[in-house]
Amino acid sequence: MEQRECKWIGCWKVYGDVQKAKRQFDQIHQCMTSYRTMVQHGIAMQSAIVSDEKRR
Repeated sequence: MEQRECKWIGCWKVYGDVQKAKRQFDQIHQCMTSYRTMVQHGIAMQSAIVSDEKRR
């Protein structure tokens, strides 16, 4: 098996397009922050997910 050195580590190791991965990491972070805030304000996770899906 070929050993490649990763270019970046975020939510996972990046071996390819670092800029694309950074954008995805940012989206994941924004989503996690949004859900965390909703849950901290008493919104059930299922309701938060449904609410987010309706915004799309």
